[in-house]
Amino acid sequence: MFSFSFLAGTYANIIVSVIFGFLNFILWAGCAWFVYKETKFFKGRTAQQQPQAQPNTFSDIGSPTMQQQSQIRPSNIMG
Repeated sequence: MFSFSFLAGTYANIIVSVIFGFLNFILWAGCAWFVYKETKFFKGRTAQQQPQAQPNTFSDIGSPTMQQQSQIRPSNIMG
């Protein structure tokens, strides 16, 4: 009454599925890491390890600070 025909299977389909599964896992892990980095848990841990530095702002671009000016030495052109 029922007729089943079985085809000889190859490992090609399973290999492709496993490769895409690993790529999917890597993508999800990367996204999860990015979300974790944006949380207060990650930022709180890195703030305890590093001293607070003065953040750079766009207004600082092109204007050296006093410490940087003291390090600049005029070149002696005349010899």
